[in-house]
Amino acid sequence: MLNSISVSPTSGVGPFSVTMTCALEGPDDGAVVELRYEGPEVVTFAANNPSPPICSDASGPNFVGTYNWVSIKVTDKTTGYMATYTPDGKVKDHDGNVVGNHSFNPSQVVVTAPPTPTPTPA
Repeated sequence: MLNSISVSPTSGVGPFSVTMTCALEGPDDGAVVELRYEGPEVVTFAANNPSPPICSDASGPNFVGTYNWVSIKVTDKTTGYMATYTPDGKVKDHDGNVVGNHSFNPSQVVVTAPPTPTPTPA
């Protein structure tokens, strides 16, 4: 079961590296956690969590814009069972059936352009 998930930093001048940190408990300790963001491009974090229950991965958005999370998937490495967490608060099983609710809300990631240098008069 997914206990917590977050990303940091949530804004910066692109491109930059963002780290996902998550915690699991119970039989899903040995799981793969995938957090997917969409914006000007798709950014996916994938942590192959062997144990202990803390997992992390880093990825970097390259394009200027706002990225919103679209899904969190937790796949048990032993059984292959997958739970998908969606932004509308639903938890779905591997068949797409709603099996619960959640309150996870990973932050938006905002990428800004580097400042344009001001030409110095000659």
